[in-house]
Amino acid sequence: MKKIFAIPGLAALGWLSLGWAASEFDMDLMQTVEDTAKDLVSNLSLADGPAAKANIADLDAMLAQVEDHYAQKGDAADAAAIAHDGRSLLGDIGRFVEAGDFDAANAKNSEFSKTCKSCHKVYKKS
Repeated sequence: MKKIFAIPGLAALGWLSLGWAASEFDMDLMQTVEDTAKDLVSNLSLADGPAAKANIADLDAMLAQVEDHYAQKGDAADAAAIAHDGRSLLGDIGRFVEAGDFDAANAKNSEFSKTCKSCHKVYKKS
């Protein structure tokens, strides 16, 4: 009889650990987004085009994951839209960097930062 209870218990434990791992992955991803966004601020301030372009590419790829996650979640369409808007802003920043207009890139990056913060107000867990 103990074996019968052990199997459901192990299944529940496995399910909970998968949920925990997914939560940890999301937190790790968002921390990486935050760190990369800080690097972008620095690289734009230094007018380091190649480094800023690399940051933009990394951020775009990560926000694509965030957008997909919230789109699949189903009850967070606004979060998916915010991530999509962030990716659009990154495209604008990239075009300014490509043109060598770091003042405009910095200004657009301020919009990008505000977009991130608007999502955090609703979805970031303390």
